[in-house]
Amino acid sequence: AIARSRGLVEAGARDAGKAPEDVRIIVSAHARVSDDIERDARVLKPICAGIAQHGGQAALRAAGIEIEVPADVPEVYPDLVHAEDWDLAVDVCGRWVSDADAVRFAQEFCLFGTAAEIAAKLDLVEQAGATSVFLQHVGSYDLPRDLVEEVGAEVLGVPAP
Repeated sequence: AIARSRGLVEAGARDAGKAPEDVRIIVSAHARVSDDIERDARVLKPICAGIAQHGGQAALRAAGIEIEVPADVPEVYPDLVHAEDWDLAVDVCGRWVSDADAVRFAQEFCLFGTAAEIAAKLDLVEQAGATSVFLQHVGSYDLPRDLVEEVGAEVLGVPAP
């Protein structure tokens, strides 16, 4: 997907009279260092459901995730990807996103896994033409301290402050 997107961006840059190599490609990915992706991927259910809810079904379908999510889910406030109660959102989204779907989503669209697996995925992202990676934590209304510490220490080898 990154290589395809990079090709589209480069074509657009050329059409606009710009040098394609001057265009930065920033990849955004939810991330978590985990030694058990089957256990931990379930927290991604609201994100996966939110993507389906807002026009991302084709991308999900291409990854083997076939889900239909209603436009309105009133028990999750204010919306699925910004839920005040993340655990509730995970449970509610279980209606549409199976555990297997969440694992597939983690594997295809996220940087989830062991430190070595994440490092290998980062290498692939760079090889595909990304110039930067924006790591997103899973959840809302809390700071990404755990993500910063885990990725910093375990993936990048930077000691925690």
